[in-house]
Amino acid sequence: MKVAKLKKSGPRVEVAYSSSLGIKFFGSNNLYPQELREVVLSSPAGRCCYERKATYIVGNGLHSSELSRAECNGYGDAVDDVARLIARDLALYEGFALHVNYNVAGEAVSLEHVPFENCRLEEPDVAGNVAHIAVHPDWSGRRLTRAGKPVRVTRGTVRYFPAFDPDPEVVRAQIQAAGGIGAYMGQVLYVTLVGQRRYYEPIADSAATCMSTDEGIANVSLRNARNNFMPAAIVWIRRKYARPQSVEGQKDERKPDGRHDPSQEFFDAIESVQGDTKAGKLIAITGDSEDDVPRVISIPMANFDKQFESTRAATEEAIYASFGQEMFYRLRTGSVGFSGEIADAAQLEYCKQMKPYQQMISRWLGKIFERWTARRPLPYSGPADVEVEPLSGAVADPAMATSTTDNGGLNDGSDNV
Repeated sequence: MKVAKLKKSGPRVEVAYSSSLGIKFFGSNNLYPQELREVVLSSPAGRCCYERKATYIVGNGLHSSELSRAECNGYGDAVDDVARLIARDLALYEGFALHVNYNVAGEAVSLEHVPFENCRLEEPDVAGNVAHIAVHPDWSGRRLTRAGKPVRVTRGTVRYFPAFDPDPEVVRAQIQAAGGIGAYMGQVLYVTLVGQRRYYEPIADSAATCMSTDEGIANVSLRNARNNFMPAAIVWIRRKYARPQSVEGQKDERKPDGRHDPSQEFFDAIESVQGDTKAGKLIAITGDSEDDVPRVISIPMANFDKQFESTRAATEEAIYASFGQEMFYRLRTGSVGFSGEIADAAQLEYCKQMKPYQQMISRWLGKIFERWTARRPLPYSGPADVEVEPLSGAVADPAMATSTTDNGGLNDGSDNV
């Protein structure tokens, strides 16, 4: 069938603009990054893949240990701290944001990580340029409070930073336009896999439905263990042979006339054996009929786990695939066996997949450190210092020894469309 005739799905991330805030929404409600994060972190498999990807991206840290330990802002953050936060944003959003401040000479003096989900792009001008990055700590306007009141999303609470451009002439002009160095807020670098100042749908988005399903299956398993009916059996006995309290912890509920209420007795008995901590107990139920004789009634347990086995397997496989971790999934399920050699091969392959992300970190940190002030210098001597060392110790493979000038097919962010 022709592509034009195929059933088309709607856009994954809808675009909208806010005239009051002057920004381009990220999703129809402007909360796409926050919602994606909640979906990933609520999925056991999604969280596992996300954490592994972040670990492999940051690897063993920057090549220069001296530079890694150096403080890069007034909050005491080391360069290595910033690099690790960048890796976590890249693992989830495939993008990151940094705040850079300057002195009156246009030299960089401070570097801070900005949570990627806190950033939004200003509405482009007629030429398609995005001049500012809008930053707010809580775009929902509901979760963050100050002095006991929610921090609403308004022009007054959103901070608008000039987009990253380390040219000293540009920085000095911005300082003058802001009214002096005391009023100048610095710049924000906002970059994704498709370049600077562009929204991007992360690869993990393709498995968002599967991760939500994974969370649902986990909820079923929880309820299956915590709330299921798992008695060993029910013992039905005539009342005159029963002790006043036949079930451990059962309340002695009576009707107004002083007689036992059989229905309440039954529900108390059911509650006393519900859940994993009560599994295997006996229920003792008494009756008043002359025909009642002591007998044991077997109770089959309704186990819902088996109904989701195939769904669970397909869901987890799709999640692992969305993070590029198929080999780890096959190792986990035993479909390729397990040995040190196979595990090393999987690790090495995933290290290769993370190389473009590592080059992205090195390239942008290098651009910032090249403009760093000599008055408070960092131990930065060149691009080699900010190369990210892969996690695997067996990365002597020639294919891994690529130069940081090779961007792995990623846009270098030179265009601002």
